[in-house]
Amino acid sequence: MGASVAILSAALDHRIKCAVALSPIADGYEWVKQNWIENKSITEFELFLEELKEDKNREAVYGNPTC
Repeated sequence: MGASVAILSAALDHRIKCAVALSPIADGYEWVKQNWIENKSITEFELFLEELKEDKNREAVYGNPTC
């Protein structure tokens, strides 16, 4: 599960000229959603999304997210 970190690092660090990600998760949202629902519930996932939305709003207004 380090492929996303490798891709992000390569994108942000100009010293990195090439990155190889073997078997990365192609759709992170769907993967997280499926995993969350299987291990918790759809309600828990929806609460998580609401918390992320509130945190994004807090960051926009106050400049400091809580998550």
